[in-house]
Order: sequence, then structure tokens, then C-alpha cells
Amino acid sequence: MAPFATIYSWPGNPRLKRAIVAANVNGLELSFPPFDMTTARDESFYKKFPLGKVPALETPSGFTLVESGAIAYYISASGPKAPQLLGSSTSPETQAKIQQWLAHVDLEFTTTLLPAIQMAIGRRPEDEAVKKESLDAVERGFKYLEGVLGENRWVAGTQEWSLADVALASFIETSYKLLFGREWRERWGNVLEWYERFVKEEGVKDVWGEITYKE
Repeated sequence: MAPFATIYSWPGNPRLKRAIVAANVNGLELSFPPFDMTTARDESFYKKFPLGKVPALETPSGFTLVESGAIAYYISASGPKAPQLLGSSTSPETQAKIQQWLAHVDLEFTTTLLPAIQMAIGRRPEDEAVKKESLDAVERGFKYLEGVLGENRWVAGTQEWSLADVALASFIETSYKLLFGREWRERWGNVLEWYERFVKEEGVKDVWGEITYKE
């Protein structure tokens, strides 16, 4: 049987964690062919994906999709765990809360911290003023998150973990590996407890692998 979908991207793209976890719990097989960013985006690729963006998804029927959030949503909605990942169709409030947190992760956390992350991996020149601004801004988000996770087992207030938890954990993984050491992690104890619990969940742990922290 053909895979549910093929995803084109460079190896280890952290933006794909959402899609991979969603596929895993939904029992959907994904194909990841070798992909070289410098050579694979040829004329045939641009014909399917005019903007040349990755990750990019293609199904056996010819359906194509780009943007990591859209890909994760599509995979989440395409299997039996859709109500858990995206919220039940009978509860628009739950669905909306999950979408709110997906937006928070992208806008309040990932985008805010991106300059500091880029400096940490050598893709942006060091600039202490910009780095400080980035870290100060994301601290506000952590303060809010710490309170939410002190009151809720899962970030969107759901009974089971959702796609919002996957997205948030992907951000936490990157930031705790590259930027935030032990003092920061211990400062936000509820966040750390939630993260270490989430990555041990069925359907998640075999995708996540070993946790690595910056000391």
C-alpha cells in the first residue's frame, strides 16, 4: 500500500515534529525521500509547489500542500485521533482553544525567539541588544505559560494532549537545547514537568527520542 503522503524537506527539520507525531498516533505512513535543498527544487518541484517552500506534502491523489502548520493540521484531521489532536467537532470552544495555542506557539514563542535561535546556530551575526530583546520578550510568554500549566494538565485545557502540546513541545525542545540552561528550566518548573511528561506519552516517545538539554 502506498504511503498516506510524501513529505519533501531537509533532514531533521524541527517544524515537522507536529506532522510526524500526528501521523504516528493516526496510524498514517509518511514517506521522506532524500531531499537536497540545492538540487531537489528543480522545474518539476516548482510546478507542484510554485513558491518552492519546504516542508511540502504530496498525496498519491496529487493533492499538494505547504506550510508546516497546514501539513500538521491535514494529517491530524485525516485519522481516527482527529478529535484528540484538534478537538471534538461537538466542542468549538475546545477546537478554538487548541488553535489559539497553536498561534501562541508560532507568534508569541517561536517568532519572538527566532533571532536568538538564529544566532545560536550561526545563521545570524551576534548582536547582544537584539538577543536581549528577544529573550526578554519570550520571558513574558513563559510567565503566562507557567501559570496555565500550573492549572491544566495539557496546555489547551484538554483531557488528552492535543496538537497544541506537540507544537509547544517542539518549541521547548529547540529552545532548551540551544538557549536555556538549568537555571531557566528550574525557574519554570510547571513547564519542565509538563514537557518531560508529554514526551513520554504513547505515540510521542518513539518519535521524540532522547531529551537533550543545554547545561
